Amino acid sequence: MILPGWDSVAATSAYAKLFTYAGWIALFSLGLFEIFAHVYSEHEKTLSSVAAEQTLSSEREARKKLEARVAPRFLTPEQGLLLSERLGQSKVKLVALYVYGSAPEIVRLSSQIGDALKRAGWNFEGWSVTGIATVAGVVVDVRNSAGLDTVGAANLLVRSLNEVGIDSGTGAPFSKENEEPGALFGPLWKPGKYAIRIHIGAKP
Repeated sequence: MILPGWDSVAATSAYAKLFTYAGWIALFSLGLFEIFAHVYSEHEKTLSSVAAEQTLSSEREARKKLEARVAPRFLTPEQGLLLSERLGQSKVKLVALYVYGSAPEIVRLSSQIGDALKRAGWNFEGWSVTGIATVAGVVVDVRNSAGLDTVGAANLLVRSLNEVGIDSGTGAPFSKENEEPGALFGPLWKPGKYAIRIHIGAKP
C-alpha cells in the first residue's frame, strides 16, 4: 500500500518520521504491556496460592470438626483433677447420676465423672435408665422448687463439664412428680432425695 505523496520529498520525509515515532511508541508499548503482563501474572499466582491455602485450611478445619464429632468423649487425668477442683467450690454437693445406654464410651465417661464427683466431696448415686427414655450428650437439670444454692450447684456442674471439654447443657426443671426419669436399674430409689440430676447419654 502506497500513501499519498509518494513522489513528494516533504511528504515522504514526514511519513518516515511518523512511522519512526510510531515504531518507538509501539516498542515502548510492547515493553510496558510485557511489564503489565508479568505483574498481573505474578499476582494471579499469588491469588491462586492464597485461594488454594484457604481451601486447604477450610478442609482441615472441617476434618477437625468431623473428627471431634466422632471422637469418643473422655477425661484425661488432668481434666479429671480440674473438674474435681471446680466442683469442690459448690455449697451443695448432692446429685443423682443417670446413665442412658451401655456403650463403652458412655460407661467410661460416666465412671470418670463419678470419680471427679467423689474427689470433690459430692454425694451421689448412679442408675442405668432402661426403656424408651433417651438423652443426647450430657444434660443437668434441677428440681423446680430448688433453692438458689442448689441451682448454683447445677450451673456449676454445667460450666465445669464444659470447661474440661465435655459438652453439657441445662435441661428443663423437673417437678417432684416426674422426678424418676424412667425405669431404673441400680440402688434403691429414694424419692425426693436428689434435687440435681446429671443425665449422660450417647454423644449427639
